[in-house]
Amino acid sequence: MFLCVIVMKFFAKNYVMNIELDFIFSFEKRPITASFVFLRYHLLEENFFHFFEGRFPSFLPKRFCLLSILLLVLNLSIFAEENNNFENEKNSIENDQGIPDEDLLWDWRLQSNRTWKTWIENENSAEEGEAKEEFYAAYTMSLDFYRNGSDGSKSEWRDEVLRWTGDHFNQSVRTQKMDRAAYILKLFYDVSRVIGIGNGTIKGIDSQNEYNIREYFAGDLIAYMHETNDFQYETFMETFIPSKITNSLLAFNLACLNSNRGKKEEMLKYMKIALALGKPKSYFKREPEFKKFWNDPDFLELIQ
Repeated sequence: MFLCVIVMKFFAKNYVMNIELDFIFSFEKRPITASFVFLRYHLLEENFFHFFEGRFPSFLPKRFCLLSILLLVLNLSIFAEENNNFENEKNSIENDQGIPDEDLLWDWRLQSNRTWKTWIENENSAEEGEAKEEFYAAYTMSLDFYRNGSDGSKSEWRDEVLRWTGDHFNQSVRTQKMDRAAYILKLFYDVSRVIGIGNGTIKGIDSQNEYNIREYFAGDLIAYMHETNDFQYETFMETFIPSKITNSLLAFNLACLNSNRGKKEEMLKYMKIALALGKPKSYFKREPEFKKFWNDPDFLELIQ
C-alpha cells in the first residue's frame, strides 16, 4: 500500500509538472500570427526571454538550464501540493516571513501567468468573471509581497512588475485585445502608485537585442492611446521617457504623436532622434501620421 501511494504521488507530481511546464514555455516564445499593419504607431514585435533573463550565464549549455528549470518546477509542484489553495497562501503572507524574497518573486510570476492564461482561455464565457477576479488577486499580491519584503527586495519587485506588465501589455495591444490592455494598464497604474516604477532591460529571443523596459513600455502605451483614443494615462506615460532616448520605436511614436497635434518643433526633435537611432527615412515618407508635413521644407530636409 505504501508503495502504491508513492507511485501515485510520483505520477501526480509529474502531471502537475507537465501542466506547469506547458504554460511556462507557452509564454517563453510566442509566434506573431498577425501583421498588425492596422497600428500606424509602431510596436515592438519581438519575442522575449521570460522568467529567466539574466539568470543563466551564456556559456552554460541549454540542457543544463532546462534541467535547472525542471528542478525548480518540481520544487514548486511540491510546494503547491503542501498548500490548500491560492487564497490560503495569500492570507498567510504576513505571518510567513521565512520565505526568501526570490521565492516570492518566482511564485508571483507563476500565479500571475497561471491566472492570466486562465482568463484568456475563458474570455467570452460564463467563467470569465471568476477567471478575471483570480488574475486580479494574483497580480495585486505584488502589493503584499512588496510591503512585507526586505528593503533590498523592493527594487526587484518594482522591476519584475514592470517587466511582466510591459510584456503582457505589448502582447494584448499586438493582438488587438484593447479591453485586456486597458485592464492590465489600470492595474499597473494603481500598483505603481504604491510600489513605484521599476527599470531594467529585456532581451529579444530572435535578435538578442536588449531593450530598456521603460522605453519599450512607453512606446507601446503611445500606440495604445492612439488606437483607443484614450489619453488619460499620457502624463503617466511621460514618466517613462528618459532624458536620453535610446529606443528608435519610442522616438518614432513620439514624433507621430506630435505630428498629429501639429507640434512641428517637437515632431522634428523626435524625428532626429529616431533617425539617429536607425529608423529608416522611408517610414516617415509613407506614414500617414506625417501627411500634413510631407511638403514642409524642414520635414523634407530630414528625410531626403
